[in-house]
Amino acid sequence: MWLRRRTLSLDHWTALSRTRGEVRQAERAQPGYALQLRGVAVETLADADVRVVRTAIAVLAALGTADDVAPLRRCAAASPALEADARRAVLEIENREARGQDPLGDLDISTTRDRIGRTVLGLLGLCSLPTGVLAVLHGLDAGQGPIAPIISGLSAISFGIWMIRGAWTGHLPGSKRK
Repeated sequence: MWLRRRTLSLDHWTALSRTRGEVRQAERAQPGYALQLRGVAVETLADADVRVVRTAIAVLAALGTADDVAPLRRCAAASPALEADARRAVLEIENREARGQDPLGDLDISTTRDRIGRTVLGLLGLCSLPTGVLAVLHGLDAGQGPIAPIISGLSAISFGIWMIRGAWTGHLPGSKRK
């Protein structure tokens, strides 16, 4: 299982984000993986191998809920070598609970609706760019007089860039920013 193959330590700041990233990928491939992993991590807290227990603590820091605080405290009391890691995991869980965040909320898996929305935004942006360039060129060909085609062309270009950025970053209208 993943806990046996990988060992992480909370001594490194990257462990928590790396754990979330790996779980995010696995959750996309196999829905329900994060909940199974959390259950295995709680059971693994009693393991004799300190490296495996540290991995379980890192997983619980990323995915744990208030139900996992008591086993982590027992683990901290049982092993002085793991006390600091377990305390940090408990603080992470308690802070997340105090903010009202769902531990799996970081695993925001995009839905079909989001993918379709991002595709439409990207296509609108790509179509707006040549339209804007053509409008600017038409305004420049007209001579000194009409500035309206140039302004409308520049606005179409900026709209296209804005739409492409929205498609790239996933910030769709009505979606929450992270």
